[in-house]
Amino acid sequence: MAVLRPRRRLVFFRIPEDDYERFRGLCEQEGARSVSELARTAVERFISRRETSEERLSDLCRLLNQVTVELREVVREAQAAEENDPCCEVGACSLPE
Repeated sequence: MAVLRPRRRLVFFRIPEDDYERFRGLCEQEGARSVSELARTAVERFISRRETSEERLSDLCRLLNQVTVELREVVREAQAAEENDPCCEVGACSLPE
């Protein structure tokens, strides 16, 4: 497999021997050619999930804002209808049971 982007930076960290052996086993399970490739893939997945979570949160905030605006409009309309309806004076109307 050709490297599409040249790799010029080195990230270095130490791990215990038993972790290294576990990572090598994961390489075989995941089809990674090396522990380095396994680590790169893990970091890329982590970043991708985080970006996806941030996008979802942003979408949820936009939706919540939209619902809030629409709910305020419904409340305003209900208040206006109540003001114009003589039946809705205090104590003048009762709700059916």
